[in-house]
Amino acid sequence: SAVWHGSRRSCTNTGRIGEEMARALCQMGGNPHRHRHTCLCFLVRASQLVRQLAEERGPFDAVLGFSQGACVAAMLSALQRNFAPPQPFGLSELPCLWHAAVLVCAVLPQTPRLKALFEPPLPLPSVHIVGQADPLAPQGQALADCFDPRGRRVTIFQGGHGFPQQPDVYRQLAAWLLRTLPPVH
Repeated sequence: SAVWHGSRRSCTNTGRIGEEMARALCQMGGNPHRHRHTCLCFLVRASQLVRQLAEERGPFDAVLGFSQGACVAAMLSALQRNFAPPQPFGLSELPCLWHAAVLVCAVLPQTPRLKALFEPPLPLPSVHIVGQADPLAPQGQALADCFDPRGRRVTIFQGGHGFPQQPDVYRQLAAWLLRTLPPVH
């Protein structure tokens, strides 16, 4: 995952913290969907690492996630906006860390407890980029439905489970971000 800084001119890779999240995932069995407890532990650790990242490098305009990273970004968005059940899984409310989410080839949380994070749908502005030939496209569409339709944009591109190769997709994304995000002061 990556996050855009308030300057909108630079993009920061999560670097060391992202590597630590990946290492934590591997130490927990490699697949956050395998066991409910494992997935919840991963979400708790991810929220701690995101808070740390925000303190070190924030605030951010938007979060960008790909595949399982998009799933985690969506879940953390639900937690940070406090539209989840009160104090889910013993987590404290996250401060507002970003104002929009860009989710590329996302997968949907698989456990009922994690799906409950999206009830009611998130009013966070979001772009969902889905590959037409992606075998996981139905999950990406289902995750898009977890966001309020008034702030949601779904872009379907020619391709599979990866980033689009069409420059027009990125021009549209940039225009959407500039229209959607609050002005930089």
